[in-house]
Amino acid sequence: MQSGVEIEVVIVDDKSSDNTLAIARALAADDDRVRVVENEENTGPGESRNRAIAAARGEWLALLDADDRWLAGRLERLVPHLVDADVASDDVLIREPGGRTRTLLATGGFGRPTPARLAAADLARHQLGLLKPMIRRSFLEEHGLRFDPTLRIGEDFCLFVDLLLAGARWMQTGDATYEYRPGSGSVTAGRREHLRGRLESDTRLLERPGVRADSELRALLERRVAWLVDLDRLLAARERGGRSLARALVADPRLARTAARHAYHVARRRLRGRGRVGP
Repeated sequence: MQSGVEIEVVIVDDKSSDNTLAIARALAADDDRVRVVENEENTGPGESRNRAIAAARGEWLALLDADDRWLAGRLERLVPHLVDADVASDDVLIREPGGRTRTLLATGGFGRPTPARLAAADLARHQLGLLKPMIRRSFLEEHGLRFDPTLRIGEDFCLFVDLLLAGARWMQTGDATYEYRPGSGSVTAGRREHLRGRLESDTRLLERPGVRADSELRALLERRVAWLVDLDRLLAARERGGRSLARALVADPRLARTAARHAYHVARRRLRGRGRVGP
């Protein structure tokens, strides 16, 4: 579904348990633009993406997760924004179970009618970790940047911050042409697992010298970490049952405020996310 660009497809099979590898090999046998990298053991998304980067031969790298898809013409629409940029990304169409859709930029309150430069603080303030940018390979090589293979959640957000701290010029467009489909089989499906993964990745970011030197970014990440800790406590109380949750909310006013804030943010995200979608 991509036209107007020359592409190669590197498929990394992360020790799948179904027939994914056989399908990938069949595609590669039929089309010399397709190559397959087979992991001997399950390594997680960070290391798999790093192996894809190592195998790729193009100057521009574009990631596509296994449960997502690109809409028709996505790459061609991004190409004009690559001229004076090291990174370029579009909006993300989030297709939730049940058919409801929303967009990432609208959900995060970062809607932009025209392309604009993206800063590290924008990523943290507007919760833009789901972006799937095109990245200039030479910039990654020059600055020695890769995904953190020890993180299974939040590894992409960490790399995005590292790119911007290294001086990457990042252009953000408003077209929603990357389709993200969260589901029960995805890594981010488990609520508390996802929260703890984000907490770990954000905590590591706070240790970066570049983050410590950026007062605005540091404050935003510290606020995110505090929020994630409180939200994890709230979910733990909810898992113990309704009575346990009620007792926890009464006993801890801070937890009650977290519950109210969480409900408010969920409602606001749903309302914000009902924006324009598609090319």
